[in-house]
Order: sequence, then structure tokens, then C-alpha cells
Amino acid sequence: MTFRSVLKLLPVLLLAPVFILSSQTLDAPWPWPINSDFGPRNEGSWFHRGIDYLGPNGATILSIENGNVDRIDYSGGWYIAVDNGAGRRWTYLHIFNDNPNPSAGNWQLLEGARLVHPTTNEAVDSNVIVLWSTPGTVASKILSRHLHRGRWLEIDGNTVIDASGNTVLTRGSVIARESIATVGTSGGVGAHLHLGLNQRADNPLLHLRHPPDDNPVITIEQGLGNVHAAEFDCPVTIRVHLNSTAGLDSDKLEMLVFKEGDASQPVTLSSDATFCYGGRDNEGPSPNAETQRPADQTRVEPIGTTPGSDRFIYIGNLSSLEGQVEAGGNSLAVIATDVNDHAVTVTQGFNVTIYYIVSLKIIDNNMNKLKYHKYWDESQGDYVLAQEEVDGKMVDINYPISGYPKRATAFVEFNTSLRSRDMPRLKMIGQEVELKPTAGAHVYSTDLPFDVTIDTDACPMAIAIKAQGCP
Repeated sequence: MTFRSVLKLLPVLLLAPVFILSSQTLDAPWPWPINSDFGPRNEGSWFHRGIDYLGPNGATILSIENGNVDRIDYSGGWYIAVDNGAGRRWTYLHIFNDNPNPSAGNWQLLEGARLVHPTTNEAVDSNVIVLWSTPGTVASKILSRHLHRGRWLEIDGNTVIDASGNTVLTRGSVIARESIATVGTSGGVGAHLHLGLNQRADNPLLHLRHPPDDNPVITIEQGLGNVHAAEFDCPVTIRVHLNSTAGLDSDKLEMLVFKEGDASQPVTLSSDATFCYGGRDNEGPSPNAETQRPADQTRVEPIGTTPGSDRFIYIGNLSSLEGQVEAGGNSLAVIATDVNDHAVTVTQGFNVTIYYIVSLKIIDNNMNKLKYHKYWDESQGDYVLAQEEVDGKMVDINYPISGYPKRATAFVEFNTSLRSRDMPRLKMIGQEVELKPTAGAHVYSTDLPFDVTIDTDACPMAIAIKAQGCP
């Protein structure tokens, strides 16, 4: 099946690229490039809960939108957090540097500054960001927590004034595109701005306009190839490379399987075959992405230090496919979805081999005569699925054996030749024997395991296939 025909079959999952830009209503008010995206990475913390912009040291940071100053504090570096009051809390991290009361140009962050209420004279100590006209005495702006707005800043017993000689009161709110701080190195990092959203839980690109990655490249580096249903429980490895360096907005990658020609009910390999960065509202990261895992587990591997290039590795089994796929061609589908719900899909075919019993014949060796013949008609849908019998169950056959002779041979025909590592077996009267290949195509035989005449109307017989371990 071609990819074009698959698209016709998956009207929901395999949509042609569609941009859902309704959530992107804001602009990043700076021209700096992104040098670290949201999600796993190879430098700094493993799971990056934000976006890093490569702004130069000392460059002015502008507020993305109106809001109240929620905090000015230190955690991994100095930051200022602005809450818009409608579900978005922006964190601007790594501002200034790690010096006491750090400054950059006319900007300064004062730690534990004394803020005095103008009418009650109540004083509190709180961090503030000051834009000085004359350092230490004259300022044009003092930003504080919204809780501490409307107070004056007192330094060495003197009140900070503006250029007109009036007392400057602290401001606890900002407007969009207002200067609020400078790019710095606090936290012991190279100069850049880390932008976080909602306690660093969401991807800022959920709301910030950015170049859409309209054609991220999905490469299935290691797919499924030929799969035997008798080995659905055996370990498999799937490797997928996702290049989203244009948009840097990846959020989820899923690995699914569907029957060739019937994509209406895709089968999820396992919960571990879905990788999620959790960059959207009310969506947390999946364990296989949030935690750096060893090489023998399902994991994400960021490639180098270039943002937007990741390898997704699933290590598990295909037990979820049992009874869900048919013999012959099926498809592995990989769906990559960005934080704005734009999905791109790539498929790769793979073949499933399922063993069926076609017929059973029993020959009386004394008389060289056919004594019993049963045929499973595929067109009637009553093939016996031998792959269902791998876990100790066997295909039960009610064999009429009243007064049957001691010497007989059973011939079992399968739909295809078995591999040398498969073990077809026949069980009868408490004994189990191996079926061995014959000159006939797909036919295996054994002498029946009894040496006396059975005086009963029917004798239970069973047939099964068991693979010798996993490849």
C-alpha cells in the first residue's frame, strides 16, 4: 500500500498538514534565535522545561504581555515571573549575574531591599529590579512583587526619587513589550534567556508565534520487517528519527500499527510507544521522555546539541497485536505532533506470518488406508489459528477412534512451511510427540503415540506450534 492510499484510509490520524494557529496569539518581543527547545536534551538539565533564546549578555528583555509581577527570586538563577491573570505565567530566567545585588548597565537587582508603605510606614524586605538614572539615588522604574506595589525604596535611610525629585513608588505590574530586566548569566550559565510558562510546565511556543515546522522529517531507521505471530512476546526494537529543526516545537511521537487495507482501528504497541513532552495545557511528560533512561530501555536520544533532532527508541514486544492483525502485509505508523496540534505521519509496511492448520489426515499403517480426514476451509472462516496456541494451549480435535488399530500416522498440513526453529507438536492420550517435515509441501507427520486399541467413541487430540525461544 502506498502512503497516498494510506492517507485516504486514515481521515483522522493521517491528515495532510493542517495548521492550528489559534493558540499562537503572541509575539516574542526580541529577535534572538532559539538555541535549546522544550524537552530532552544533551546539555544542562536532561528535560528542559522551557525555551532558551540566545540573547547577548546585558540585552534588554521585554515583557511578552501585560501582567502582574508574581515573583523576583532565585532558583537556578535570578528570574522575574509575570502572571497575565488569565492562565499564563511567564518566567524570565538567568537575568543579571550571580554577584551580590547584580547590575547590568543602568539596571540592577537589589536583594532584600527595604520597601516602605507611604501611609503606614510598614516596611518589608523584598527583591526589586531598578532602572537607575543615577545609581543609588535616582530611578525611572522600580519593579517589585505585585504584593509590594505602591511603596518607596529606601537605601541607607534615603528614599529613591525620580528625575523630577518625586518619590518613586514600586510597580507590581507591567505592560506588553515593556523593559523588565536584562539577559544575564545567573545560575552559572552562558548568557541567554530561559523562557518558561506556567511554572515551567508548558511549552512557550504553545502561545508564541513561531515559524511552523510544516514538514518535519520522520525517518524510520529500524522498523519491524518480517514478524512471526508466534514471537509477538519476543523483544523488538523500533528506532525513529525526528528532525523538527525548523519549528523546534515537537510535543508528541506515537508508534501505531494497523492492518493493511483497514486503518480504522489502529493498535497501540504499548503505552511506552508514545513519547510526550507535555508542552500543552494539562498535559504532563511521559516517563520515557522526562527521565534519561539506560540503553536497554525505551527512551529518547537527543542527537548532539542541535535542538530539534531526536531519536525515539521503543524496546518492548508486540503482544498487543495478537488477534489484532492478520497474516500478510500490515503497517507501522509513526505520528509526530507539535505543540500546536499539527500532525505529520509516516508509514512503513511489515509482514506478519501466522501459522494455520489446513488439514489433518490419519493413515492406518496396517492397511495403508485413510481413516480420518479433516479440512479447515479458509473461505468459511474456520481456520484454526495455531499462533494462539503458543502459550501452552493446543488445537483440540475430537478424533473418532473407537476400535482403532495400534499403528497409525498423522499428517498435518499447515498454510506455510515452518521455520527450523519452530516445534510443531501433537498430543494424544497424555503423550506429546514432535511433528517432523515430510516431502510434501507444508506437511508434517508423526506416528500416533499409542500402542493399544482404544475402546471409546472419540479420543482428544491436540496440535500446537511452539517457537524455540526468541531470535
